[in-house]
Amino acid sequence: ANAQIEQAATAAKVATEVLSDVGRRLDADQEPADPEAVVSAANAARDDANFDARTAASDRAHFAAAFDDVLALRALLHEAEELERALTDLDKALKPGAFLKWLTLRRSRSLLVHASRRLGEISGGKYSFADPVDDEVQWSVLDRESGQPRSPASLSGGEQFIASLALALGLVEMMARSGGRLESLFLDEGFGSLDRNNLDAAVEALGTVAAKGRMVGVISHVRAVAEQVDHVLAVTRTAAGSRVKWLSQAQKSRWSLSDAGSEASEAMRGLLE
Repeated sequence: ANAQIEQAATAAKVATEVLSDVGRRLDADQEPADPEAVVSAANAARDDANFDARTAASDRAHFAAAFDDVLALRALLHEAEELERALTDLDKALKPGAFLKWLTLRRSRSLLVHASRRLGEISGGKYSFADPVDDEVQWSVLDRESGQPRSPASLSGGEQFIASLALALGLVEMMARSGGRLESLFLDEGFGSLDRNNLDAAVEALGTVAAKGRMVGVISHVRAVAEQVDHVLAVTRTAAGSRVKWLSQAQKSRWSLSDAGSEASEAMRGLLE
């Protein structure tokens, strides 16, 4: 009997501690000795928790619906912004002269892509064309050694000539790629301003154009050009008028070996007579 009493006392003590702990968690003021009050407080806390859970579930459903609306509005805003940009560009393009400027800039950039490659080949990689940011910007040549753009006025006569030649060759290539075709290309002078390296590079570039089936005509008094051209039509001026003659290889060699200036002119006359 004493053992049972002791066990019951121990169980009661444990139960009291549990009730006291539950009461503290429930913030209840009830005495631990009043188990019914603790149970009642626990039931009330359970009801409050169930109410909060239902409220949270309702709030979550409303938030999810609102979030879907926000996503839909954001997508609609993005479409509206894209449409606004397109309409703004269209408005700019429809202004007087704007479309022509846009088309000119686009074609200019396409031309400069091809011309830059040619200019780099002729100049030994020293120069290329800078990309114009808009149609109001003057074309410039990019000095690859300094990394700075240069205006055409700052170039020497020879540099201006090879830049012009690169533009002409770039135009030929651009037209060929777009379905057009330039059957012939004529250059009038300019070779006299080139040093021997640039001269050889320029003539070589013209040779690549001629090799693709185009006729390239060069008008020049520079003997070094005649050395590298297959067919030379010599023109000399006399009192009776101009005279022309196709030079043979031997005549071309004799003329190219003559001195410049008056002796070259006399040699030319001798070849024509």
